[in-house]
Amino acid sequence: MHGAKATRRQRRAAAQSAPGAAPARAEASSEIDWAEIALARASGSPEEIESLAASETVMVRMSAAGNRVAPPHVLVALARDEQVEVRRTVARNTSVTAEVLSALSRDRSSGVRAAVAQNSGMPQELQLALAGDRKEDVRAGLIGREDLMQEVLELLSSDVLKIRLRVVTAMSAPGSLLTRLLDDEVPMVAGLARNEIAKRMDERLGVAADNSGAFDALIDDAWWDMTPESPEVVLAIALSPNA
Repeated sequence: MHGAKATRRQRRAAAQSAPGAAPARAEASSEIDWAEIALARASGSPEEIESLAASETVMVRMSAAGNRVAPPHVLVALARDEQVEVRRTVARNTSVTAEVLSALSRDRSSGVRAAVAQNSGMPQELQLALAGDRKEDVRAGLIGREDLMQEVLELLSSDVLKIRLRVVTAMSAPGSLLTRLLDDEVPMVAGLARNEIAKRMDERLGVAADNSGAFDALIDDAWWDMTPESPEVVLAIALSPNA
């Protein structure tokens, strides 16, 4: 066993010392320098962050990657880091440039792309591209965005079950889309859409959530454009008074 390990070490040392061999990162110390990690995360000095971003320790580079004071050129370099955790942290940094986020939206790691999808600073033009991503977690990452385009929501409303369920509860989901999802083939989606519509009718129109009579009377019309004073709402409540 020990002989086999020694052989592997010898082969690695020989490979690293061979002419033309790529320089390897020094092996990280077994002791974690928590003070350096904390400094990289909290420092307000761009120069200090730049120095720490060159650390051999992944956790230090991650902390530098998440620091909003990090200079743009440092984040560009960290966005190309060999460690996916570092690139993912850059993708979460809301001070990173649109150009870096655009590059990371094509990263080989779906975790990095999902972080881009959730970054509030992401350019809106990337939404459609990420909505077509092959990984569910990337597409799902878009749904909580406040600036989510209706075109993207419409696209995601025809996605797999996990995505459709999240679309129903998205605050930005329009009433017309929720009404269409009442006809979803999966009862869970249709039921969740009905509950969401009932909640909105209660909050906006004064139709009690358990008033199924008024709900059914309004659901076939553009209820999302109505007000409590709309004739259709007044008539629906008159015919089916709130309990």
